[in-house]
Amino acid sequence: MSLSNRINQLTLHERTQMLQRCCGSSVWVNRMLSSHPFQNDQELFQVAEQHWWSLSKADFLEAFSHHPKIGGNLDALRQKFSSTHNWSAQEQAGVTAASEETLKALSDGNIEYEDRFGYIFIVCATGKSAT
Repeated sequence: MSLSNRINQLTLHERTQMLQRCCGSSVWVNRMLSSHPFQNDQELFQVAEQHWWSLSKADFLEAFSHHPKIGGNLDALRQKFSSTHNWSAQEQAGVTAASEETLKALSDGNIEYEDRFGYIFIVCATGKSAT
């Protein structure tokens, strides 16, 4: 079954929860809910991207605040991001075997980036090593 069909079959509550796991911006989630139902996956992805690029800076920052920091405190990440644990675990997998030196460098880099730009550094780290 296609993703769009699965989303279309969810209750409003289930659909809201699913979209919130995908993106932490409440504006994006509400816009996606108002765009429902989706004819096919292509429309779903097109609408999702269109809504993403129409967000304000505050909306982006809200979304970023729901995203785990690479190499952050793993216990705190597990608790804060329990609803997206499986996704975060896959993305953070490269950190679990990292040396203390690498973990310290990731932490320092994250702090420096956040101090400079005002929000966390986000990267798709799936399949990448911590080094």
